[in-house]
Amino acid sequence: DSTSEEVKGNNIEKWDVPALPALPGVYQTPDLRKIVEEIVQDSAWCGNNAMAFVIEEDGNKGPRIAEAFDNNPSRAPILRVDWDEASVAPDACINQWTQIQVGSGNDDAEETISSGSVSTGGSQFDMRSSQVNGLRFDNIQIPRGATILEATLTFTARSTDTGAST
Repeated sequence: DSTSEEVKGNNIEKWDVPALPALPGVYQTPDLRKIVEEIVQDSAWCGNNAMAFVIEEDGNKGPRIAEAFDNNPSRAPILRVDWDEASVAPDACINQWTQIQVGSGNDDAEETISSGSVSTGGSQFDMRSSQVNGLRFDNIQIPRGATILEATLTFTARSTDTGAST
């Protein structure tokens, strides 16, 4: 029986999602380095942990619909993180960046706010005001204490839309 400590961050990044590109175009979040760095700087963080992100549409001009793992694993959301290798122990064997895709249908989820019902395994990732969305990226190989230079999430559009969303 093993236990793990959950690291929760306090940083929030507002994302003004532009109109979705022509299919199967990609769109990327602004830099999420403050969020990722807060997590990896925590004493409970250990390289190879999982990292999750919660995405909420504020109801202004959504929804945005992106590919989910179950519809097309090669177009599932991607997390990319670059860090300063000088910020970790000098004898550490590390890569200076990592890029990982959602690895299963259970790692992209949608919760309907009104009912609290959670669903995983859908064919699309709907970012709309009536639900909260979650992405989980497993086995993140970032050493504790790393200084994050840049971190982004990349989505592949599943349908096009004309307005902006946050």
